[in-house]
Parts: sequence; structure tokens; C-alpha cells
Amino acid sequence: MKRSTKTGRYRQIPRLLGAAVLLLVLAAHPSWAMVTVSAVVDHQQVYVGESFTLQIQVAGDDSPQSPDLSTLTGFMVTPQGGQKNSSSSVSIINGHLSRVSHRGYLFNYALTPERAGHLTIPALEVKDGGANYFTLPITIIALPPQKSHDFKLRFSLAKKRCYIGEPIKLTLTWYIGKNVQGFDFNLPILTNKKFSIRPDPAAPNNANNDNLLTVPLGKGQVVAKKGNGILNGRNFLTVSFSQILVPLAPGRFTLPAATVAAKVQDSRGVHGNPYDPFSNFFNNNFFNQTLNTYRTVVVPSNSPELTVLPLPLKGRPANFSGMVGDYSLLVSASPTKVKVGDPITLTIQVAGNYAGNVKLPPLQSELPAADFKIPVEMAPGVGQGMLKTFTQTIRARHTGIKEIPPLTLNFFNSKSGKYAEARSKAVPLQVSANRIITAQDAEGEVDTGVTKESLHAAKGGINYNYETADVLLNQAGYLAEMPGRLLVVLFVGIPAALYGLWLLIIQIISLRRRNPARRNARKAYAALQKILHTLEDKKDNNYNRELLTEALLNYLRARLKLQAAVLTYADLEPILTKMGVGRQTMTKLRHILAQCEAGQYAGGVVGGQMENLLVMVDDVVMRLEGRRRRGES
Repeated sequence: MKRSTKTGRYRQIPRLLGAAVLLLVLAAHPSWAMVTVSAVVDHQQVYVGESFTLQIQVAGDDSPQSPDLSTLTGFMVTPQGGQKNSSSSVSIINGHLSRVSHRGYLFNYALTPERAGHLTIPALEVKDGGANYFTLPITIIALPPQKSHDFKLRFSLAKKRCYIGEPIKLTLTWYIGKNVQGFDFNLPILTNKKFSIRPDPAAPNNANNDNLLTVPLGKGQVVAKKGNGILNGRNFLTVSFSQILVPLAPGRFTLPAATVAAKVQDSRGVHGNPYDPFSNFFNNNFFNQTLNTYRTVVVPSNSPELTVLPLPLKGRPANFSGMVGDYSLLVSASPTKVKVGDPITLTIQVAGNYAGNVKLPPLQSELPAADFKIPVEMAPGVGQGMLKTFTQTIRARHTGIKEIPPLTLNFFNSKSGKYAEARSKAVPLQVSANRIITAQDAEGEVDTGVTKESLHAAKGGINYNYETADVLLNQAGYLAEMPGRLLVVLFVGIPAALYGLWLLIIQIISLRRRNPARRNARKAYAALQKILHTLEDKKDNNYNRELLTEALLNYLRARLKLQAAVLTYADLEPILTKMGVGRQTMTKLRHILAQCEAGQYAGGVVGGQMENLLVMVDDVVMRLEGRRRRGES
């Protein structure tokens, strides 16, 4: 028995050592023993389309990694941010100082059930300090939306039959028969990968009057219109907004029903007339009625059907743009009288339904490379709705060019069911040659065809002047007398030259002191030209526009005698207008400043864009400088 007892004690030694090591590790890293992770929800029974809050609470650390939600299905998840949940307190008991600290972090999410039934929030993983922690699963009961006599939600499509890629207006109207406090729209179509949802260009941009309302929608918001309507013989207040639906695949689809969840004013304990929603529709007086009680209702919409046809293969152009609808093309150029190599601003306008989504094909495929020099990159167009405008700078390569050829944009006409082509008119162009300076021009020797023997002096008159080498006289006798004459010239001329130089220096100093602004303008102009040449030599690389922007703004401040540290187009426009600068020059300057500002936030730009921008900057600067010299605007 003694031998057995001793053997048992030996067997306990590894366990005791393991426990000691664990205690030492926990003592060295107390956070490992203190970190806990839990998940809580504010509701466990909700309606489909009704949002509730999921909060993941981390105790013991205030900088954990974000939870892994990849296993969470059946819900639309919207992050609501997070915040530290740390605190500390100090207490003195019987003269003993005690300090208690708590470190924590909260992750918040809005979850919206996408289907009815028992849905499970699985165990979610949170990593912290190299360790993995898991929450406990939570079961959510999702009830189907309920139809209501007081509330209706209606989907409507502009067309029930369309082609793939054809934009269609989708309108959602909420009919309201009772007072509500707060509401939340849920559109499953927003996350459907078979459709692309875009803002309606015809919709207002902001709620700038009482008839408009900002409505949260998915991860963004839309501006809805308030109004009234009649449905099934009953008057309702209405809230309606629209989106553009673009089908990405052919087939027959039943759009998933949308829902709206709202807090409805209960009839009990209400002061005034609770059944008159027209008197206090989303106004402050209604929100301040603290005695009112509310219940949550979730109303489903109808589910319209849409048939999407594939684009026919017959007649499809090899370079089909992918645009579906009906479009037209208008092209203009300025100036139309240029020299070879001068910049020409080409303006291309595309008109048609939802033209804001149009992308033009490269101009290299439209204009002959032998006739025009075209930057590789084209600036993105500006505009939404029915019109989108593109601008591009091109240069004529030779004098034989008489016009800018018509540009084309192919598309599929959904009305006729055939492929079509929008074609612009040709733009007349006059291109003249630049005068080339030859070596003979630089030397001053021109063959006039006149020989030396034919030259003679006109008696009593003025001799003709010729510039050929044949008429040079022998100056040997004159050179023999040069040393004596040179001493006289040096003795008399040097003091006079020094005096004249001194007067010139005094005059220059006086002018600089009298007009420092002009001197600063010249320095800024020279610095800008140096930047332009530097960037032009390296136009094939990516560049940040910050250098160009700074040089341009420094030039404008000096040129216009401005002292402001920050300079925008809004600052420049009234000054340039007062100076009589032309509208075309001002428009180019506005475009340049907008492009420079965009480039600073978007990063580097490719060489073609930079080349185009440099040409525009050079053109605007030359116009401003030319106006000072020649009175141009």
C-alpha cells in the first residue's frame, strides 16, 4: 500500500506543474483570463422587413478585431458602427485606496430578416490578442408581414416587358391612413444580383421644401415626394419615390415584395382626432405628443412581374456599345480656324433617356490617326438625366483637313427592336500651316538671283540695299587704322557706357519698387511655364496634379493681384467677368480647376489625361496673357 500511495503522488506532479505554468501565464497576461464575448439583441420576435439591433459586447479589451459575420445568413446586415465601453473608478474604504478599471468594446449592427420562420444568428467569432472567442447562438422568430386596412404599399413598373440592359423606372408608393412615428423601407431588389439599381435622374436631389422627405434606403437615402391619393375608394396620404431598374439577365422575374415597417399611433390615450393623418403628417407637433402609444406594423407590397428579353444577335454591331434606348448625338468644336498643332476643344453631347449612364467609345476609333492627334484618355462626361456632355482636346496634324468627320454611337432601339446608330454632323475646319524657320533664315543669306556685275549706284539718288554676300566690300584699309580709333572709342565710350549702365540700374530698381505686383506676376508665369514643360516631357507616366494646381493658383493670384490663400473658381468668376475675359476661357478654367481638385483626391492620372489638361492650362494662360498684350478676351 505504501508503494501504491507513493506512485500516485508522483503521478500528480505533472498536473501540478501544468497548473502552476497556467497560473503564471494568466498572471503575465491577465487579459487572456478576463476577455469575454457575448451577443445580445433588442428583439427576438420581429416581422420580415423589420430591423432590430444586434450588439456584440467584448469585455476585457477595448481594441478587438471586427467580428466575422460571414456565417450570418437570412438577414440583411447594416453596420451601425462601434465604440469603446471602458470605465474606471476609485474608492477609499477604511483608509485603503481601491481602483477598479473596466475595458470593453461594442459592435452594433442592424439586422433585417429576409424570410419568415425561425432564423438563427450563429456563434460569431471575434479575434483578440491572438485568441479566438465565440458568442452563443441566438434564435430569431421572423413573422410574415401583415396586410393592413390602414396602410398599403405598391410597386409599379414603367414597363412589364423590356430588353436586357434597358433602364426602367421602378416606383414605390406608400399609402398612409393613420399617424405614424418613424418608418423603415426594405427593398430586397436592391441586393438582387440579376438587377442593377441606379438613382432616378429625374428625382429631386434634396428635400428643400415641405413636400419632399428624405427616406433612408439600404446603405443610402432617397428623396421622396409627399402627396395624397385614392386607393380602393379611400383617401390616403402618400410617400413615393422611384429608382431605375436595369435587368442584367434575360428571363421572367417576379420582383420580391418590399416592406415598410412603421410605428403606428394607437387609438387609446390619443388627444385629438387619431384618424386624421392629414393634420399632422410627420410634423413636430405630432412627435411631441408623449401620451400617445404606438405599435409596430410591417406592410408588404405587391410583387410585379417583369419579362426581360435577350438582345438579338442579328444585326448586332461588332463594337456594340451596350446602350439600350433611343439616343442622339451633337458635336461642336472651338475654335474652327486653327494652325497645325493648335488645340481644338471637341464638345460631344449625348441626348436620350437616362443618358447619364452613357460611355462613349474611344475617339481613336472614330477619327483618323493620320489627321488628328488624340489623347489616350477621355475625361468622364458631365450630366445626368436626358443629356450628358463630354469634352476632349484634339489637334490637327496637317493642312489638308477640311472637317472633323461625323461621330457615331450605336445602340439598341427598344421601341423598334433593332440596332440603330446615332450620327453627328461633320464640323467644318480650317487648318493653316505654321511658318517653319530654316537654317538659311537664321543665317540671313537669301539667294536673290542678282549678280554682282548687275549692281550699280544711282547717281544723285539712294543706292539700293542688298543682303547677299556678293556685295561685301573689302575693309582691309579700314582695319589698318583700327588700333588708333579703338583707343579713342575706349577713352570716350567707356565712361559714357558706365554712366548709362548706372542710370539703367537705377531705373530698373525704381520700376520694381513702383510695381512689385507685376514682377510677382512675371515670376509666377515663368514658374507655371516651367511646370508645364516639365510635366509635358513626362506625360507618359502617372502624375499627381498637386504640383500643377499649386503653380496655376500661384499664377492666378499674382496675375489678378489677389491675396487670398485659398482660391476657387467662385472667387475668380466675378473678377474675370469684370476684366472682360471671354466666357469660353472662363469655362475652360472652371473645368481645369475641377479636374485638378478631383485628381488630388483620386490620386495619379494617366498620361493622356495629363496631356489634355496641360493643353487646356496652356491655352487659358496664353489667352489671359494675350489679353494683356493685345486686348483679347
